[in-house]
Amino acid sequence: MVAYPGAGSVGLYGGLAYLYARRAVVRDPAKAAATRALVGAFVRAYQWANTHPEDWARRYYVDNQKVSADDAKRIVDSLGTYVFPHLDQQLVDRQQATIDAIAKAGELPKKVQASNGFDLRFDAAITQAVTESGASFEPKAR
Repeated sequence: MVAYPGAGSVGLYGGLAYLYARRAVVRDPAKAAATRALVGAFVRAYQWANTHPEDWARRYYVDNQKVSADDAKRIVDSLGTYVFPHLDQQLVDRQQATIDAIAKAGELPKKVQASNGFDLRFDAAITQAVTESGASFEPKAR
């Protein structure tokens, strides 16, 4: 499995989301190009949510998920601003630290290497989409 950083948010939930693809997909030039396009669309979509929180709350949470408008606003406010970290060694190290903590607790049946799950070549697609959309790579100072 190959992972790409998705939207981490600055708010109550500070975690990362990932886009995954099989290795066979990213090894095929045409499928890898389609994956790069998907990464760009992912960044642009979440950046739209950053800049249109009321529309996002209404269209997704109220219209699609059928929650009240007040609850939708609370949910969107709690998520904060989506950011899109670089797909680099620092991100891999962050994931490895999480894996190591889970392993230390005895919850993994075998050794897991985070570096086996990332394809750093896709950072260029993230960088381009973030730059073109006006999104951010990291949280803004509060």
